[in-house]
Amino acid sequence: MEQGIRGGAARLGRRLFRLGAVALAMVAVVVIAAALWTQYRFQEPFMRTWSRALKPELAWQRAKYPSIDWAFAIPAALMVNDNRHSFQMIGDASAEGLALSERVGPRVLAEPLPARYSAEGVPLPVMGPAEDGERSAPAAESLPSASPTMVSNTIELAKAVRKAQPGDHILLLPGTYVVGRTLEAMTSGTPEQPIFVRAARLGDATVQVRTTQGFAVYGAYWVFENLSFEGTCPIDEYCEHALHIVQSAKGTIIRNNVLRNFNAPIKVNLGRKREQAPDYGLIEGNRFSNDRPRNTTRPVTLVDIVGADGWRVASNILADFAKVGADNTSYAAFFKGANRGGVFERNLVMCEWKHRGGIRLGLSLGGGGTAHYACRDRSCAFENEGGVIRNNVILNCPNDVGIYLNKASNAVIHNNLIAGTMGIDVRYKQSDALIFNNIIDGRVRERDGGIATLEANATPGWTAALLNEVSNGLFQNPAKGDFTPKDVDAIAGRGKPLPAGRVDFCGRLHDGAKPDIGPFSLAGGKTCAEPWVGR
Repeated sequence: MEQGIRGGAARLGRRLFRLGAVALAMVAVVVIAAALWTQYRFQEPFMRTWSRALKPELAWQRAKYPSIDWAFAIPAALMVNDNRHSFQMIGDASAEGLALSERVGPRVLAEPLPARYSAEGVPLPVMGPAEDGERSAPAAESLPSASPTMVSNTIELAKAVRKAQPGDHILLLPGTYVVGRTLEAMTSGTPEQPIFVRAARLGDATVQVRTTQGFAVYGAYWVFENLSFEGTCPIDEYCEHALHIVQSAKGTIIRNNVLRNFNAPIKVNLGRKREQAPDYGLIEGNRFSNDRPRNTTRPVTLVDIVGADGWRVASNILADFAKVGADNTSYAAFFKGANRGGVFERNLVMCEWKHRGGIRLGLSLGGGGTAHYACRDRSCAFENEGGVIRNNVILNCPNDVGIYLNKASNAVIHNNLIAGTMGIDVRYKQSDALIFNNIIDGRVRERDGGIATLEANATPGWTAALLNEVSNGLFQNPAKGDFTPKDVDAIAGRGKPLPAGRVDFCGRLHDGAKPDIGPFSLAGGKTCAEPWVGR
């Protein structure tokens, strides 16, 4: 009988052990499934997401029940830090040269560039290869006057800007110009006679801005080039804009400049009357960055265009635009405010380059939305209609998406590399986007009624749950600017056809009939490298 009891106890023990093992396995499966779902949904390590949700609750419970603090100490020790609210310096951008690349950003040019305009008075790019339709002779083309108004100090600069007439060429001689009061550019030029404000060579003239905005441009057809703008305010809140383009400043050209240490170095918005709109500007070949995160509650967006139609942002470097304050959220660039059209093309966006942390988004149609009084239609039924984002390289935005569409109607997103980001968000019912020929780390998310049509993209698919970065399988080290192909066959000739004459990030023509996926035309299996990205 004793033996029977012992045998029954052993069987019960084995049964309980098996039940415990099954229960433990089921718990493990549930935890793993929850972790994978969390990573797929939020595109970040699951412990970071869970810690963000649980940390406040654990802190509250520990304060409420101090006698059993030990019970909360173990899970509290497992929590990880949220780098969306912490920052780290990893390099010194001020130590970099002014010209970093032969393809994007500013260059030291030996000769002046012409200002070119279409028959409609729209500025045309001149620093890179022209798209088809832009190669014929422009309707208007002007070089800076050979008899410039030369200025050597801020007083002379302010006087020249105030008295400028169509066709004037204001040439800043080598030196530093300290602007403590906004310089207002009121006179309008014309496509045949634009007004130039420039230095002979990049690096000659530095404009140090110690007020809210350096230049306020109200007149049409001004050209700013070869200048180094530096925000030098003692408090970050005060240095808002290097250039504020407003009211009737149609056809403004901003090219081949370096702009550092502003909250929103380029700000474009409407005048008080809605018919006063600074439409159809060009921002080409500039470098935007901040040496450290901006300590401000004001918006931090390197190119901030609100309500103005048809702006083109091409071949720029946009980097390091973090914000310490308020929601810690910042953007590289956006079009919003019920504007129409607008193109982001061939830009290099590095959310994190010389410092890390915060919530940094790349390019956006819609930004964070617009107050109704600033909307072109006074309601912002949509934030942007018909915007295009093409042939850009967007890198290292680990805490948010590389492209964000907020009430963006009829958007077209194609041939971009979006690496080291959470992907693309298409948000709100007003948003509909055609997204094709892109290489996308992370996911394309349709949120709150947004609609995305996807064709011929390279995405991680279900492996997004493992935080797989498809870009690392296609290129050697995209985060460091090494775009040497590793798997040419996966992307070569596999894209959706493009109109003939489209130019890639490197300045080469896409094969219109069988384009490659991504921003690079892989002629001969090669791309263009940007090794300085990893310095």
